[in-house]
Amino acid sequence: MNPLVSIIIPAYNTQFVVGEAIASCLRQEFVELEADIEILLVDDGSSDGTIVVANEFATHDSRVRVIPLSKNVGTFAARIAGIREAKGEFVLFLDSDDVIPKHCVAAYLRALHGELDVDIVFANRMTHSKDAQKITRNFTHLAAPCALFGAQIFAEVFAIKTWQSSRWTQTGKLYTRAILLHAIGFVRETWGEIPSGIVGFEDALFSLAILQFAQKALVIDEILYEYLWRNRAEKMRNIVETPVVPHARCMHEARVIGLMQAIADTQKVRNSALCMHTNALLQHIKYDYYAGQRHGDVFVALDAPDSVQTSIVPIYLRAVASSMRYGKRGRAILRMLLFMISLGRIRR
Repeated sequence: MNPLVSIIIPAYNTQFVVGEAIASCLRQEFVELEADIEILLVDDGSSDGTIVVANEFATHDSRVRVIPLSKNVGTFAARIAGIREAKGEFVLFLDSDDVIPKHCVAAYLRALHGELDVDIVFANRMTHSKDAQKITRNFTHLAAPCALFGAQIFAEVFAIKTWQSSRWTQTGKLYTRAILLHAIGFVRETWGEIPSGIVGFEDALFSLAILQFAQKALVIDEILYEYLWRNRAEKMRNIVETPVVPHARCMHEARVIGLMQAIADTQKVRNSALCMHTNALLQHIKYDYYAGQRHGDVFVALDAPDSVQTSIVPIYLRAVASSMRYGKRGRAILRMLLFMISLGRIRR
């Protein structure tokens, strides 16, 4: 039987937790449903024993397949590598340090029963922290279960007034593989390649591409993803990760925002209602970007042309001035005044 659902797990140096993620997929129960799954573990150039753990599962269960990548390309490109190898009609993404409940896949498939031409199914998330558990409902203002259509999907996912990142992450959702393949083609058409090494906003970036093609989505009121913050803190404390210096992270994030801007400038978006929502998203993320630089020593003005780099105005002031267009002007003005009064010593 060909798998109906492909579960894609990108993994990088998570040998202590990836086994729990894979096991949660293998525990899926299908009551009165004729369904089968495959688990695609995409090893993103790990330098620890991640691929050894994955291969052990694959040896004992044919539903597990390991896709080794020759180098570390980041979650964005690793997920795309998994999509290309997937055989299922539907795709579910799982981070290698999280789990899904045993009824997850069956619940998604039940939601699709009797529905036609559904591209995405949105569910809720449970976060397990050290001290408590928290349920995150993506669309609290909607009476789930319900359906969203066309540009309405984009507007709800990236709504600025009720900003919630769990809506535009790839986890906690079921996608048709067809819409993901359309998104991959759109990425290649827009940027000429599949970008690798992305740090920050990679989920928002991929959602921007996916939602260009979404015509119908379902919102269900079930908890189908478990975010294990406790596992991340305790089990991964011995893993040494390569630190990202502030300057490199700023440049990575600037690159991602530039890729998002490329989507906003394409003719496909320009001729639709999505243009307005894309620009609103960019405003929010650009402001977060500028605000995030306030504690660092490197400041990058995204909208400044190269010729302005020789300006006598400090780059911090240019960056904060740029952020005034994206909201919270009073805070930006206060930061500029503090910077000038302190002769450049205060950057907050």
